[in-house]
Amino acid sequence: MLTYILQAKAELHNVARVQPVDDESYPHDYKFKFQCNGCKTIHPNPVQINRFESFQVTGFRRLANVLIRCKSCQRERYAIISKIGKACIQDEATFGAGVVDEYCDILKIHTHGMRILEFVADDQFECVTTAGNLIQGIGLLDGEWEEIDEEGNELKVLNVDWNLKLVSEKDPKYK
Repeated sequence: MLTYILQAKAELHNVARVQPVDDESYPHDYKFKFQCNGCKTIHPNPVQINRFESFQVTGFRRLANVLIRCKSCQRERYAIISKIGKACIQDEATFGAGVVDEYCDILKIHTHGMRILEFVADDQFECVTTAGNLIQGIGLLDGEWEEIDEEGNELKVLNVDWNLKLVSEKDPKYK
């Protein structure tokens, strides 16, 4: 089993934090590109996973958030996801007026029989402005977002960088 941490960083202007919209009323559809560990086939389309769906893994007393049957080798592969840390891009030092230099942990993903190759940011995100206003429905697929709020301030999320960090399951930080 491999464990990945989905991380992000961005340049924030008049934005205090950015995060996926991810609760039971609107579960975030995280999309990943996968490769089968057995036959090395790359799944042709991004696979959609949400934290609130679960499926019984065939032959095990285990639930997973996604089950995939590899079209080449016909083996069942699965992944389990969970939120970790603050699960948001946040600039506490300058409160929304600069570059977040460190990656923020968004999601932990345990995979069985597959590798994650890429994250596709193809669902809604939300931000909290430095004035404390919540703005929903932000799209970060292009790696940036800009808008002007009611007070005329430019709100920007620029240069969003996603990272998939492979971690040891024995690492106490990610247990």
